[in-house]
Parts: sequence; structure tokens; C-alpha cells
Amino acid sequence: MRNPTPQHGQNSSASLAHLAPAFFAKADPSRCCIHKTGPDTVRVRGLALAVQGAVMRIDDSAVVMPDELQPGTDYFIHICLDGWLVASSSALAPDGYEPDECRVLGGFHYSGLPPDTTVTSGGFATSGDGMHWSQADVDKLAGINAWSCWDQHWRPRSAPQGMAHVPAIHAWVDIYFCGQEPDWGTSLHGVTAASGAYLPKVPQGAGGNGSTSCSRFGWWEAAEVAASQGKRLLHEWEFNQAAFGVTEAQSLTGSDQLLITGFEPGYTSRYGLMQATGNRWTWGADHGQRDMGATAAAWGWRTNTLGRGSIYTETTTSDIRVLLGGNRSHGAHSGSRCASWSPYPWSSGWNIGLRAASDHVQPV
Repeated sequence: MRNPTPQHGQNSSASLAHLAPAFFAKADPSRCCIHKTGPDTVRVRGLALAVQGAVMRIDDSAVVMPDELQPGTDYFIHICLDGWLVASSSALAPDGYEPDECRVLGGFHYSGLPPDTTVTSGGFATSGDGMHWSQADVDKLAGINAWSCWDQHWRPRSAPQGMAHVPAIHAWVDIYFCGQEPDWGTSLHGVTAASGAYLPKVPQGAGGNGSTSCSRFGWWEAAEVAASQGKRLLHEWEFNQAAFGVTEAQSLTGSDQLLITGFEPGYTSRYGLMQATGNRWTWGADHGQRDMGATAAAWGWRTNTLGRGSIYTETTTSDIRVLLGGNRSHGAHSGSRCASWSPYPWSSGWNIGLRAASDHVQPV
């Protein structure tokens, strides 16, 4: 294994005086310096960074991986003072090291898609409308999700865990639906997805106390949950791009209101978003006013905001928000361009959840 070269000199302290502890320089700032090389392997290329007063240069180095990578887990890549690159599920330090002996340079998400997944076993479409998958497309998602690789200068504005980069929208999108504990993160594998039937906790960033749940999970609550984690709702056009790759015009069917986040064959997008369509709606950012045909006299203040001010609208039900993707009962209507423009911002139900997004950060 070729390891990073510590750039120590006899006068290293003096030569480093002009460098900030956050020094991080890439040979190619236009892309992530972490590259997937196999289902369970990554390499780091073209990077120089400060680590506890030393400058480390990485030309092209493999990363030491855990003995067993766990599905649905985020891993952080640490560069340590002894020159090793080590992946760990701990953001503090890998086993055998102290926090003051290393620095996190980036990371990746190990997906719920098994490393040996094929086009057929994963239920990926090869005909019909939408994307026609190749094995190369599947290989980007199986094991390590290649779209989830991030570094300190190629990442979402929010915490990067459980997110995938969608180049077409220049943003990152949650791989999973938000669960009931948003303060733990809005994109976790193997948890109960939040909805009007399984309400999320009020996030501390929105005044929560860690135990009280939202009274409903409408548009306002979903937006607050996303914002509490430095994220936002997806616009319809962004969702269209991020969800592309699902098997179009199909839904999960059934009547179970419980949804556990994870891999569902046929409902994974090109970028690894799980259960992206045909499982549960997600709130979108877009909004509008339904023309109810009322006279000017019908316009007035509506107390629809749960005690937080009023809305001046045509009628009580003319203020609308968009839902995206379709739920399990919508049959062939679900898909990457599926949208409903009927709900109000206070609408809440078992079939409405949240998949959040975050803007891309790429310092130059």
C-alpha cells in the first residue's frame, strides 16, 4: 500500500506558520478526491492537507477499511499522523488512534444494496420508460454508494451522512426518508419513516425538547425538520432528476402504514435514493394558489397556521403545496415525475413523509 508522505522538514513549524489548521488543497477541485474502486474499497488522490501542524500529501493511496462494512452506515476517512488512511464509522478517530492524532478528510455511505447486486436481482429496469440500467450503473451503488463520496471541499452544506450528490441539480439529496428522530439525522437506514401516522419529534432547532412529537407532519413541520439540520425541501424539477432511475409507473401496493427505510427492489434511483417513488409521498418546496372562482369579496384572512399567524387567501383551501413521487396505493401513477398539487400545507397523513436536500459546497 502506498501511504501519504508527511511533509515534515527540519524547520516545519516555521514553514507552516502561514497555513491554517484547516488547510485542504486538491489537485482537482472540480471533483471529490475520494474515488470508489470496488464494492468495499476507495482510494484518495491528489490531496494536501494540514494534520496537527504537519502537512500531509496524498498522491494516490488506498484506504484501510474495517473488516466488515455494515449496510446503511456512514464511514469517515481519517488521515493519521503516522501516514495511514483509515475508514471508521466514528467521526472522532479510528480504533487505535486518539482524536489529536488524525483528521477527517471525507467519507462515504455504505448502501443497503449488497455488493454482488445485479441488474436483475436489484429489480432495475432495462426496458420501458425511464432509465435503462447497465451493470456499470448498478456497480456505482452496490456496496459503497459512489455518489455519496464527499470530502471537506466537495460536500453538502449540511452534515453529509446519508446523502448522495446529484450533479444535475448541483445539490445533495437524502438517500432515505426522514425518521422519527430528526436530531439524529434526517437520512438513516433501518428506521421507521416519519409520517402523519408515525410522527417525528420536534427538532431541537425548532424548539423541541427531545421528547415531544410534532402534532402533525404537514408542509410546515417538514420544512422545519429539514431546516433544523441545515437542509431544505426539494423543488419538483430537482426531485424529477434525483428520482430518475426508479422503475417508472409502479407502486409498492399493500395497506401497511409502516415504512422501514432501506432497499426496495425497483424503487432505487440512479443516485441510490431508496424507496424514491411508489412508497410514500415526500413534501416538495413548490407552492401555489388554487383558483376557486371566488369573487374579490371572498378573499380574506384564514387562520390555518396552527396559531402562528394567518394567511390572506381566496378561500380556506386555496393555499396548496406539492407532493412528489407517489405512494404505495397509486399504482401506475407513481414515478420520478409524479406530483400532486392538491394538498394544503397543513395536510398530514400516513402516506406523506420527507426526503430533504442540501446545497452543494465546493470551495475553490
